[in-house]
Amino acid sequence: MPNQRISPDDELIESVGLYISRPFILHGYVFPFLFLYGAWAWFWIFVYGFSDYFEAGLIALSGIGCLQILACLFCHWSVHVRCLLTCRKVHSADEATVAKVVPLPNNGSPELVPLKRSRDSSGCSSLWFVFQKSKYVWEGEERKQFVALHFPIDRPLREYMDWKGYSSEEQLRAAQEVYGSNSLVMDVPEFMELFKERATAPFFVFQVFCVGLWCLDEYWYYSLFTLLMLIIFECTLVQQQLRNMQEIRKMGNKPCNIQVGRKPCSIQVGRKPWSIQVGRKPWSIQVGRKPWSIQVGRKPCSIQVGRKPCSIQVGRKPRSIQVGRKPRSIQVGRKPCNIQVGRKPCSIQVGRKPCSIQVGRKPCSIQVGCKPCSIKVHRLGKWRSILSSELLPGDIVSVSRGSGAAAETIVPCDLLLLRGPAVLDESMLTGESVPQMKESLEGMELGRPLDLTVDGKLHVLFGGTKLVQHTPPQKTQAHLKAPDNGVICYVLRTSFGSSQGRLLRTILYSVSRVTANNLETFIFILFLLVFAIAAAAYVWIKGCEDPERNRYKLFLECTLILTSVVPPELPIELSLAVNTSLLSLARLLVYCTEPFRIPFAGKVEVCCFDKTGTLTSDDLVVEGIAGLDGSSAVVPIVEAPLHTIHVAAVCHSLVNLDDTLVGDPMEKATLSAIDWTLTKASSVVPRKGKGGGLKIVQRYHFSSQLKRMSVVASCSQSGTADFVYMAAVKGAPETIRSMLVSVPRNYDKVYLELSRRGARVLALARKELGALSPGQVRDLNRQKVESGLNFQGFIIISCPLKRDSLDVIREVQASSHATVMITGDNPLTACHVARELQFTRNSTMLVLERDEEASEEGDRWVWRSIDQAVKLPLVPQMSPKDMKIKFFCAYDFCITGEGLTQLRSQYPIFWQQLLPYVRVFARVAPKQKELVITSYKDLGITTLMCGDGTNDVGALKHAPCGVAILSNAPDRPPSKKKKPEESSTVLSPAANEKLEAAKKLARKMDKRNPGGAAAALNTANSGQANQRLSHYQAQQQKTAQQLQKLLQELDEEQQQMVKLGDASIAAPFTSKLSSIQCVVHIIKQGRCTLVTTLQMFKILALNALILAYSQSVLYLDGIKFSDYQATLQGLLLAACFLFISRSKPLRTLSRERPLPNIFNVYTILTVLLQFSVHFACLYVLVQQANIFEPRTEKKVDLEKSFEPSLLNSTVYIISMTLQISTFAINYRGHPYMESLRENRALLVSLLCTGGLVMALAMGIIPQFAEQFEIVDFPPEFRKLLVQVLIADVSMSFLVDRICLFLFGEGKLRPSLRH
Repeated sequence: MPNQRISPDDELIESVGLYISRPFILHGYVFPFLFLYGAWAWFWIFVYGFSDYFEAGLIALSGIGCLQILACLFCHWSVHVRCLLTCRKVHSADEATVAKVVPLPNNGSPELVPLKRSRDSSGCSSLWFVFQKSKYVWEGEERKQFVALHFPIDRPLREYMDWKGYSSEEQLRAAQEVYGSNSLVMDVPEFMELFKERATAPFFVFQVFCVGLWCLDEYWYYSLFTLLMLIIFECTLVQQQLRNMQEIRKMGNKPCNIQVGRKPCSIQVGRKPWSIQVGRKPWSIQVGRKPWSIQVGRKPCSIQVGRKPCSIQVGRKPRSIQVGRKPRSIQVGRKPCNIQVGRKPCSIQVGRKPCSIQVGRKPCSIQVGCKPCSIKVHRLGKWRSILSSELLPGDIVSVSRGSGAAAETIVPCDLLLLRGPAVLDESMLTGESVPQMKESLEGMELGRPLDLTVDGKLHVLFGGTKLVQHTPPQKTQAHLKAPDNGVICYVLRTSFGSSQGRLLRTILYSVSRVTANNLETFIFILFLLVFAIAAAAYVWIKGCEDPERNRYKLFLECTLILTSVVPPELPIELSLAVNTSLLSLARLLVYCTEPFRIPFAGKVEVCCFDKTGTLTSDDLVVEGIAGLDGSSAVVPIVEAPLHTIHVAAVCHSLVNLDDTLVGDPMEKATLSAIDWTLTKASSVVPRKGKGGGLKIVQRYHFSSQLKRMSVVASCSQSGTADFVYMAAVKGAPETIRSMLVSVPRNYDKVYLELSRRGARVLALARKELGALSPGQVRDLNRQKVESGLNFQGFIIISCPLKRDSLDVIREVQASSHATVMITGDNPLTACHVARELQFTRNSTMLVLERDEEASEEGDRWVWRSIDQAVKLPLVPQMSPKDMKIKFFCAYDFCITGEGLTQLRSQYPIFWQQLLPYVRVFARVAPKQKELVITSYKDLGITTLMCGDGTNDVGALKHAPCGVAILSNAPDRPPSKKKKPEESSTVLSPAANEKLEAAKKLARKMDKRNPGGAAAALNTANSGQANQRLSHYQAQQQKTAQQLQKLLQELDEEQQQMVKLGDASIAAPFTSKLSSIQCVVHIIKQGRCTLVTTLQMFKILALNALILAYSQSVLYLDGIKFSDYQATLQGLLLAACFLFISRSKPLRTLSRERPLPNIFNVYTILTVLLQFSVHFACLYVLVQQANIFEPRTEKKVDLEKSFEPSLLNSTVYIISMTLQISTFAINYRGHPYMESLRENRALLVSLLCTGGLVMALAMGIIPQFAEQFEIVDFPPEFRKLLVQVLIADVSMSFLVDRICLFLFGEGKLRPSLRH
């Protein structure tokens, strides 16, 4: 049992073992082998005799060396073996130097991490380690366990409000020692790192071992050529993997500063625009001791490199660094590393020391997320500017949005909002494009502690999110005043402890990478090894009967027989099949960073889809208003009563930012539908003068717990200066119902009927507040506003499906796949979309929901149909047979996030039984999406997950086949038929809108002043402010700036960027398109690759079994092949494998499923039966050849050179026939990939080789037979030879097709069938 030194409630680590590293001489792969080498040397020299047993001594010595190398490799392959051989377990944390950390399932691999000790200013020592970027600290006094670093996230709210920041240097130093810097540094794999990973893989090591054996058997040229081919091929695969990673990164953010190392403050732009300073010393930068180090001289505007002061210079413009001829770029080594030092004062640090710059070939790491930037922090009693990477939990900071249209502020860590409201774009973390309103703690009940699960949604600014808008807090004497008019925040969590850091940690460490070295392959090799051991034993026993035979040669031959079960081409052929699919997917704009996941796509049983942005488009359609007359009839919203339009116009959380509406797409669609606009002063006015405008005075923002939002608005009375106030409320119909003065008839019936259609239904209500004084407005609270309301109708908003979603889902289902929806949306909406896309087939869909009417705790969860007609208990009391027929198979199921938690905690067995029958998961959190995928995995079900947002990251990473689509990309590739001058880029709907807006602005400018658009744009770009512009010119310039901004946004969207909020940073597969058609492409290639892989295993197994027989029995009979014969056989083998790996999938997916693994009845039976047929034919021909040409010598000389004979020629002819028939018979073809007739290259190679073999057998071309050293067969034997060859091919084909008919089709498990 492992040493449990970890907190039991830790969500990452399962156990921690404490160890002491042994000295190198005492390692398990060193010390024991010193004794073995010494003991064997003593026995070899003094007991057996060095010269008498020279060969045996070398064999034993090489065996010990191989064992030592194997022990070293096992230490590399397994952390547990490394601990066993290199460490000693201890029970005291004070003695330990390293820790073996074993994570929980689906959280990465075990690691051996060093234990670090530090001492604070008070002299207290602490013990800690870092695992997967997370720090764990030893609590030895009470708990005697390692616990995750604790951040200040559970203190009373009053303590946060009263805190003024760190007040002393001692507090700062202590916090810095505990928490470290606020940086997110992601390690970037290099070529040598990836190649080392492949070069130490078991298969590659085994191949190198085989090459060494062949060298001992005097196959020098062949061995070295094979080794070179292996190295080149592995390098090619590594290069391909790096190219795919770079391709995905190209789609990413624009070039920004790269920070390498721990302290990102080594180079920064100081207060003066022309000065550069490092750390606290403003005039010194020194790198190493060599004369090429970089230093800053006495003058603030000069940088000198060694003796040549002109290598790096500061240009004419302030804050710019120029290297060579090109400004704003730094050449590091041979390749430019795109370090941009532009207008923003930012940082470059390379290396571990804060004042060192690493200039070499190894880029260590990349800073992920926001660039370290200057931020105001209240420390030591005053406000000061520091880099955001120096922030510490407990700091009081001011966060503000920069000025200008292009300015943006990324929240550097998790912050608690103390004073001032803010609007944030959280799409980087959630994948949703709806900005969130954040409220400060002012006015809250401050006696309770902070609870992130409750308060996080409203009061916490999460790291990585974007500050869209903020309102400076009122300046009072009692509170801190921000010098930059920003909102005041308290730093809660930094670095990898923040929300952004936890997301990145999930991406980096959640699951291990998939390679070709899986368990199934090893078991298959062990299966073949049984036959090889039998053959090697036969050779050794028979060979030892001759006392004069060379034991060294005999041992070498037995070793070669054992290694023949793993042909050296096996990993190459498997990789070839995968690489071909990789290139085919790339042509379809699908990129893969883990190539060996492609065969998993062929095994997929369940295809899981996110809904919003994946199955449905992001464009919302406002259908109209319903329920005003008690019916479900929908009327256009423009025809609705004025009071209804007023509620829709003011009840929203939209903000006007630089003449652009920012907020919920649903609310933007509503405002657009009523043709009203929002001004910067929070006023809404009709575009076409339909009545007066309204002023939004107070907002009570939407809350998922309250399921509603409300607004207080005012409008001026006609003819007077007085204002009349109104309250507008919208929310879930069941929530608004209790707030109405009178509930209309058919209220429930109408909204439930509309919800079942799949539309989003919101109830609208209002009430008149009359004329109020400013004091009365301030005294209003949410409870007063949201009571005594008058119903104003239901607003109906629909989210249309993408144009190809239905066709793709139909094709996926028709190819024997179950389809499941996993979404965070409303259950009724999700069920309707599932019904439209035919995810469900039964007439009734049951939704698991809480029954508020139930009296007992156990009865609070029930199954209820969408139309409320069926109500069943959570676990029906039925027999297992009736449960399956009358419950599981009779209904389709939808489970909500709360219901999922209830099922797993209270009824885990029933949850596992139910899971295959669930078709919709609604209102699930990102972690619950991940849980659904891992639950499928626990049941042995292979899943494909397709999503587009960061809320899908965990599920995409854990799914055997995770597919990410880009939400802002076009849904189909550009047409290739158009000429270059006529070609047009396919844009997303959002990009099309911006393009139309840009065209409209340009036409507007050209109409006012022909040619003025270009001139105004030039003026806007030049940045020259002219204060004496006329009013007309100012309007022109403002319009030009808007046009420039639209064009810039359009250009960014056309680049199809992958940001931290996109799912592609975690998914093994990434599509450049927004269509789910990529799922079909991936499954096609997956099935083709899987079938190709399985048939390769069959062919290699048959070849290995035949080779084991020929290298044993036939070897002892003296049968050999000439160089020409071996060359032709090797070329045929390589060509056929190459042509098989290049097979293409069919255009449509078949209903038949391929067999998912090697170990199945069909594969094992057909291999054994075909081998039996081949063995019988080979045995018959060898016996007949010995009868027609009896042996003359009594003893077979195994060392003599090749001489043509009837036996040699017969065995060569039959072995070539076996090889040809093996490829032709075991090629699968339809319905998964092109048939043998369609694979022309393979067909031609088999026909040509088959014709050549028949010509040699029948003696049609004597000169050709003589060239290949084939003897002239006697007529009777020739007839027998041809008959046996035909019988071998026919019988092998017959047994394979019978096995294929009986056992060759994979089937979808019954619980997943529709």
